[in-house]
Amino acid sequence: RNCPEALGDYFAGPNHTLPTSGTAKFEFAINGRDNNGNAIAIRNDIVFNTPIPAVRNKLTTIKGNILTDGSNIKVEVDENLPEYVMEIVEVETPEQLQEALENTEVGEIILQEDIILDGSLVFGAPATTASTFATRANTDLPGRNITIDGNGNTLKVTKQGTGRAIDFTSATNGASLTLKNLTIENNVSWIERIVNYNTNGTLTLENVKIVNAEGCKLNYAVNLPMSSKNAKVVIKDSEIWANAKSLNLWGENTVVNITDSKLYLVDNNPTEGYDVICLNNNGETAAHNSIINVKGGEIKVIQAIENDTTPSTAISDNVEGSEINIDS
Repeated sequence: RNCPEALGDYFAGPNHTLPTSGTAKFEFAINGRDNNGNAIAIRNDIVFNTPIPAVRNKLTTIKGNILTDGSNIKVEVDENLPEYVMEIVEVETPEQLQEALENTEVGEIILQEDIILDGSLVFGAPATTASTFATRANTDLPGRNITIDGNGNTLKVTKQGTGRAIDFTSATNGASLTLKNLTIENNVSWIERIVNYNTNGTLTLENVKIVNAEGCKLNYAVNLPMSSKNAKVVIKDSEIWANAKSLNLWGENTVVNITDSKLYLVDNNPTEGYDVICLNNNGETAAHNSIINVKGGEIKVIQAIENDTTPSTAISDNVEGSEINIDS
């Protein structure tokens, strides 16, 4: 914005340098982050009046100093914080996506087109290398904070792999994962899990859709096994379909916040009942002291067959010390 150049100089034609000596003025956002990469302040109305060298379709990195003003809020600057660097990686294949998962410490992985996932994406020690895209047993991963931005594209799951389309294993030591602007479509006749988050970091789904292709089934759309104790889960503006459990939680002391999202379970088993949201308990391990907060959206069981002797339920909670709070 605030640039005299024609609109076509930004969006038309091949890559080229802007005609004003390669510079332009931009309106941009400032994101304040702590030393762990967590957002602590966001401003979207900053106008930067100094021309910035820019080439169309090329990533421009701006480094510099910002004078903070504490007139409205208290601002403290810690001069000893290390430099925070966010990587941005664009991918077009499952191999590139797996490589980015293995090598990105803090950053965004952006899908440039739909990707056929004929195996499993594994973050952490791979269970069966032959059925995954993993190239190494990544275990030293504490503090990793990775975002997969679907950019409006689709991950099309076409093979079982390990039975988990996206698998953050217990070896990831608290690494956090954000999925956003992404559709994950199951094209396997039956698959066990789509997102398996088996660690104690933060899992975020924002504007994510998990669906079955016609004639296909998936058991657990989002699954948090026992090693997910103390994890945090955020599901926002998403739509999640499953045939056994849309959200299955085993980890203790886990907090899940679901906002303006639709969770559906299609029950097509006449002899077994399931749950859209389940705080699980097998008698030995359970999601003790975990909390699920639901605000807005919809939680619904769709009975796909008649004469179901064991119908499914929207929510199941038989775990001591746990809570499910619904604010419609």
